[in-house]
Amino acid sequence: MKDFYYRLPTITLTGDMTVYLGDHTFTIMHLPGHTPYQLAVYVPEEKVIFTADNITYKFPVYLQQSEPFEWIESLKKLAKLDAEVIVPGHGEICTPAYIPEMIDRGPGMDRRRGCFCKKGYELRRNGKEFYVP
Repeated sequence: MKDFYYRLPTITLTGDMTVYLGDHTFTIMHLPGHTPYQLAVYVPEEKVIFTADNITYKFPVYLQQSEPFEWIESLKKLAKLDAEVIVPGHGEICTPAYIPEMIDRGPGMDRRRGCFCKKGYELRRNGKEFYVP
């Protein structure tokens, strides 16, 4: 490990980027949500989206760095793509039909929590659920 070093990226992006490789198009999209820096890759020829952690299929959703309102908008953008397969950041491969459930499980839950906080309530974590003391 003494010869290990970090290799800094030579290509960066600030929005979306399209890469053409052979007969395939890779649309790399900045879709904030799970974190402000989330990316998704859409390959239209294969009708597949690689979503990173913006979609986690039947897997716990972590909200620490999330941008809940942007996350919902990002998931809606993913739903509009002509895809048949979603490769999530965690969990099994799924279809776009799962996106509404993901909105409710992840950023939708955080949005509801935010509404409580705006009303002056404090939410505390109790196992798997939030509660208002």
